[in-house]
Amino acid sequence: MSTEPNASVIAPAPYQPPEQREAQSSRLRVSTIVLLVVGAAAAAFLWFIFTAKSVRIIIEPTPDTFALSGGFQFALGKTWLLREGRYRIQSTAVGYEPLDVEFDVASDRNQLIELAMDKLPGRVTFTVEPDGTEVFIDGTSIGNTPLPEIQIAAGEHELLLQHPLYFETQQIINIDGMDTEQAFTVALEPNYGTVAVATEPVSAAVTLDDSTLSEATPAVLQLPPGDHVLQFKAPGYKRRFADVSVSIGEEQSLPTLKLSPADGLVSINSSPSGAGVTVGGQFRGSTPLEIELTPGRSHQLRVFKAGFKAIEQRIEVASGAEESLSLRLSRLTGTVEIVSKPAGATVLVDGQARGTSPLTLTLPAKPHVIQLRLDGYAGFRKRLEPKADFRQSVNVALLTEREARLAALKPSYETSAGQAMKLMTPTTFTMGASRREPGRRSNETLRSTRMTRLYYLSEHEVTNAQFRAFATGHDSGEFEENTLNKDDQPVVDISWHDAAGYANWLSKQEQREPYYEMEFGKVTGVNPSSLGYRLPMEAEWAWAARAQSDGSSARFAWGPALPPPERFANLADRSAAHVVGRIVFGYNDNYVVSAPVGSFAADAPLANPVLHDMAGNVAEWMHDYYEIGNSDERTDPTGPAAGEYRVIRGSSWKHGTMTDTRLSFRDYGIDGREDIGFRLARYAE
Repeated sequence: MSTEPNASVIAPAPYQPPEQREAQSSRLRVSTIVLLVVGAAAAAFLWFIFTAKSVRIIIEPTPDTFALSGGFQFALGKTWLLREGRYRIQSTAVGYEPLDVEFDVASDRNQLIELAMDKLPGRVTFTVEPDGTEVFIDGTSIGNTPLPEIQIAAGEHELLLQHPLYFETQQIINIDGMDTEQAFTVALEPNYGTVAVATEPVSAAVTLDDSTLSEATPAVLQLPPGDHVLQFKAPGYKRRFADVSVSIGEEQSLPTLKLSPADGLVSINSSPSGAGVTVGGQFRGSTPLEIELTPGRSHQLRVFKAGFKAIEQRIEVASGAEESLSLRLSRLTGTVEIVSKPAGATVLVDGQARGTSPLTLTLPAKPHVIQLRLDGYAGFRKRLEPKADFRQSVNVALLTEREARLAALKPSYETSAGQAMKLMTPTTFTMGASRREPGRRSNETLRSTRMTRLYYLSEHEVTNAQFRAFATGHDSGEFEENTLNKDDQPVVDISWHDAAGYANWLSKQEQREPYYEMEFGKVTGVNPSSLGYRLPMEAEWAWAARAQSDGSSARFAWGPALPPPERFANLADRSAAHVVGRIVFGYNDNYVVSAPVGSFAADAPLANPVLHDMAGNVAEWMHDYYEIGNSDERTDPTGPAAGEYRVIRGSSWKHGTMTDTRLSFRDYGIDGREDIGFRLARYAE
């Protein structure tokens, strides 16, 4: 028989009702939840404890109410455990402004927040003697006393009290604040004297130094110290003035002032306005105008304006009365006849075109500006006042533009260094020389040259004395034991740049804009609009030396052939035969080397018989760079823009051949030589 239990045998078990089993299970579940919640809370609290920051909050003064918001918090007296983040504190205390601030808790373990509550303003009253005192707190006016109660922030403040008749008072006041009441009482120290005034009649208004006072006579006036002018005015009476000198604390009384009956007032208007007004021959002003007239008598009134008939009448006005007078002036006219030569010029009157000449106009009898305009002619302008019932004539010979330009310029003047400058009025002429002309060189290209710019050219070459005013140490030296350095001899042995430097120096002496731009004694450019001194343009020199009235050019300064008349110019002559190579045979001028400038008469055969030594004495530096030009026609040529050498024109005391004594002879160079000088030029406009 087997001993193993039989799995199929049913064993007895204890019986338990279903309700009891469910209750036990429910109690187990609640216990578990409670344990879990308590554990979680404990864990959260421990997490907060370990992650919170210790923040100590101190508020001065200790507030009556305090509230902290912004997150979970745990208080330990004045120390709070707070997580990082933003929080808000709100607190109140009696006498202080409510505190409402936000702050951030940072990552530091221990933190301190210190806050202070501001006191409320104090309620302050000021009692100041006298009333009308202006009160300033910290430089700001709060009004004139008496003042209502005002609020002032707690703390120290500067109090300033001002009154025109009292000494200024300044002091420091301490305001308790906290909405408490404070009162300040101040009596200002007087800074005035008293003046008793009276008038006949009474009740006259009083003005002190142009400021009206509230008092009327009779009155006792409180006035600041010093000298014052009192004015008294009563209706129907003239103003009276009284000078008074006041001292602090002084009491004085003025004699009774008797007021005279007031003048009558007349308002005068005229059409047109701006008319002059005289009364009894004395000018009183221009309309519209108010004038005072002595009552009880007749006055001669005159109202007048240019171009209108004057009005004269007598006027009388009662004392204190006000009257108005409106007058209409009648316009006066005159006849003006305008004739011009040539006719057909546009006539303008005060800028308005009125027709063409000849023209007869009827114009108001007042000043007018008459203008005439005609193409190709300079304008004409004249100020004219037509006369009533009188015919006037304006006869004008219009100038061409060139004639007007000449009329506006001086024909000659003297520089500050003593050079006589002559006005040149150039025309079109022929430069150079024909190939058939004996002695002609290849650089004397024949060409037509049109000259339009007026210019000045010096009558003489610049002397040693004149140049030494610029360069004090200059020495022109000598030639074969013959001096070239006398004061009145032309300066020589100077480079082209030296001559240009002298021209600039003279321009500055006369406050003229320099023509040459220079650096380190060398010319680097020019200012073509300058009216300063310069060297002559080659065309300017050639026109002055050669141009004839028919547009042709002279061959020699004295005529068509050699030799020149005796003592005509300083050339290489018999007296210089032992020092120079070639001379003008049969000619003598009595000077071995250069002569004093002006030793010979002006070159009479030339177009400009006012210039000396255009032929002979010394050759002259020109402005132009040297070139061999073509035959193209040119207008106001100034030479090429660049080059190595400068043009030299004119013969000298060393020249005696047919080639170099001709006026068309051209040379070139840049450095100084014993027979090269210069003369000055400048544009006239």
